[in-house]
Amino acid sequence: MRAVELVREALDEAVVHGDLVALDPGGQTGWARYSKDRKWSFGVIQGADGIEEVLNGASLVVTESFVLLPFKMKKATPTMLSPLKVLGAVEHVCSLKGIEIVSVTPAERAAAKELAEKVIDKKLPRHSREAAQALICFVVKHLVKEKDKDK
Repeated sequence: MRAVELVREALDEAVVHGDLVALDPGGQTGWARYSKDRKWSFGVIQGADGIEEVLNGASLVVTESFVLLPFKMKKATPTMLSPLKVLGAVEHVCSLKGIEIVSVTPAERAAAKELAEKVIDKKLPRHSREAAQALICFVVKHLVKEKDKDK
């Protein structure tokens, strides 16, 4: 349980500058927010519709990185490219508002799945759950490691 405690402590310390928002970009974009009042909220939007509202008050946005693989491009459909459209909109809004963006790889997010499910509700819609996993992955990858170094 020490890992869960470290994640919660790191989240509480990171949120002092503003809300932490994570996104699972796509045709249905899942989002997870850890707010300054130490509460989680979750949702799903269609593509990038409403992305500016989702990012309001955020000091940090975590997204899952997206890689275009050449062999997949031969069979690409508009749906497969929707994460790129969403990420473009996110980058635009973040640059206008001065919000920091970081990303985690799909493999890193998946590795944090078990820990994330101890911190958040397992019954969330898939895209919101994956967004929360990305946020917890970032916290573990960066903030908890820094905290351990300080000890």
